[in-house]
Formats: sequence, C-alpha cells, structure tokens
Amino acid sequence: MTDWLWPIIACVALAGTPATRVAEAEKAIRARAPGVQWRTPLVADVTFDGRADHVFLGSSGNTSSVGIVDGARGDRAWVLEFVHDPARASGLCGAPGDATIALEDPGIDLAELGCDDASDDASCETARRTAAYLRRAAERGGKGIVLSAGDCDAVHVHFDGTSFRWWRR
Repeated sequence: MTDWLWPIIACVALAGTPATRVAEAEKAIRARAPGVQWRTPLVADVTFDGRADHVFLGSSGNTSSVGIVDGARGDRAWVLEFVHDPARASGLCGAPGDATIALEDPGIDLAELGCDDASDDASCETARRTAAYLRRAAERGGKGIVLSAGDCDAVHVHFDGTSFRWWRR
C-alpha cells in the first residue's frame, strides 16, 4: 500500500472513536445552549434506547444546566435549567460551580409517594406506570441522572420516551 494512503485510512478509522463522539456531542450541546459553560460529559444510556448518550453539566449566571445529547442522533439535544434559589420548588442550593451530576439506576419509590398497591388514585396509577417503565429501563442498563447542589434535596432526572422529567426525593 502506498505511503500517502495510510493517513486517510487512519482518519476514517478514528472517525468513530469515543473522542470524536465526545467532540461531536460538545458541538451539539454548545449549539443548543451557547451561553452555558459546559463541563466534560458523563456517558451512559439515559434515553433508554441501548445507545450511549452524553450528559453534560453546565452553568451560566445563577443557573445550572443539565444537557443531554442523544447517542443515536447526535443532533438531538435537551437542556434542563435549574436556578440556584432554595425558595423555589425547582431551585438548587449552593453556587452553580458547586453543582454535580452523577448517574443512578432510574426508579421511583412508590411507598414514598403513598402509592402502595391499595391506592387507586389516578396520580398513583401514573406513578406505577412510570415506575414499571423505569424498572424495565434499568434492567436493560439504562441510567437516570442526579443533580446535586448544596444542602437542598437532589434533583432526579429520567427520560419518559419523549422528553426528560425530573423530581425531588
């Protein structure tokens, strides 16, 4: 094989490497939220489709953001924003620079919600369906996201098949 062909083969081989996918994910999340300072992502299946997604933590002003880039479609991205204001139900404590993200097994504690098997409340039925969906996702290796900052309860994020939802424990 000629010497000039090796660089071309190397470029083609490297096009699918993890570093390339991270760079593509960073480009997609920066396009979705250009004013946010994004940190190095975590990689896991958070859209429950069997493909590795990129989960970013970012900050801008008094807001922390969780950015997700779909591993199946690198141009599809979501950004969830949380203001650092403990007086708000969706607010975070601490400073934006203190926020952290981690991966967790997705799930909902039905007993904590008062949704035991005897309850026939409509909201409990929805919670039971969501819990079953998340249990199946966890069995297939899917992960949820937990956002923590300061002394407030952490925010737990999961994909519902269409968009990302969050709750606090």
